[in-house]
Amino acid sequence: MAARKNPFFPVPASLAEVNTLLFKIGECERELANIKTTLEAEVAEAKSAAELAAAPLEEEYKRCMKALQTYATANRKTLLVGDKKSLVLTGGEFGWRLPPTKVTFAKGGAEQVIKNLEAMKLTQYLRYITEVDREALLRDRPAVSGVKYSQKEGFFVKPASNKVPESFPGVASLA
Repeated sequence: MAARKNPFFPVPASLAEVNTLLFKIGECERELANIKTTLEAEVAEAKSAAELAAAPLEEEYKRCMKALQTYATANRKTLLVGDKKSLVLTGGEFGWRLPPTKVTFAKGGAEQVIKNLEAMKLTQYLRYITEVDREALLRDRPAVSGVKYSQKEGFFVKPASNKVPESFPGVASLA
């Protein structure tokens, strides 16, 4: 069994050293923010360049697809014999297919459909969803079997990220 690595870090012995650590944490946060901002800018630039390079290919793709579809539609009866829906060639395959059936609602939307189904006593086509309202439980805190209210205290650090150590006299240097 390999020994766990325990990185060495000095524990501060005074408030001055704690203050110095807060400055270091603030410096780390600033540098991490700069790295993230730089990364986001580079990603945006790369995405823009890729979109620019892809634009002519997308146009060519659309033209080819439209030309093939126009030819296939005009010659469908001669290309597809019997109940066939596609044609395989050495360059690939093309044809027609039916997507899965979907349900759409007319004017009035789902609310009107619910009313119609209830009026026709077709409630087997309705789904009722019941779920626990956690916000209401937290607000009222009723004693309910199986419900536990818990809260854990956590440590936080909020460095003065925009302040530079040299601007505070008597603070140890970060070096």
